Amino acid sequence: MHDLHFRRKCDGRDLLRGIKKNDFIKVFLKSSRPVKGFFAGVSGNVLVLFDCEDLSHRVSTTDICLDDIVAIKSFGFKMDDND
Repeated sequence: MHDLHFRRKCDGRDLLRGIKKNDFIKVFLKSSRPVKGFFAGVSGNVLVLFDCEDLSHRVSTTDICLDDIVAIKSFGFKMDDND
């Protein structure tokens, strides 16, 4: 008998429930520091975050493999660097 966890692919998508585009999130990774940014979406097996730099008027993006995600904390539209 197989455990339900092993029958379903665990790739981080379940952690995105309730997250909406433009929500500010903190993504906790298996082997790295947490990454913060605004949720842009998922393309294939890649989570895309964006961040705006006010001083330089630039937008940067960060691509994260869903397999590397262990947890996600959502702040909604609010950004709080202290969490």
